[in-house]
Amino acid sequence: SLSSNRGVQQSLMPVELKTGHVQNPQQLHLAQLSLYTLMLRARHGTASRGSRLEVIGKSDIGDRTSNSDEQESGAANGGMLLYLNHEAFLARHVKPMLNEAKTLIGQRNSVVCDLM
Repeated sequence: SLSSNRGVQQSLMPVELKTGHVQNPQQLHLAQLSLYTLMLRARHGTASRGSRLEVIGKSDIGDRTSNSDEQESGAANGGMLLYLNHEAFLARHVKPMLNEAKTLIGQRNSVVCDLM
């Protein structure tokens, strides 16, 4: 949920959950979350820039649905990469950069051309 002076705005943010022994961020994981972020932004638009992130819990969701100040504002500019295992957890915010997005889309287009 994004909050601003105009009220509460809903925003979509992709979350990639990785479990296992290794908790080192890998390029493949970062690329995967970047693609999820780009897909959400393509489908739902981009959240407004002047907003700040407000995390809400499950108990808050019921109260928020009746709020008339809410506005859907699209997808966040990044996502969360979460590594979990029995020892610890690591959270990392991933925001795709323009050059990374161009490379990922180019690779996607190459795969699509090979499939056709």
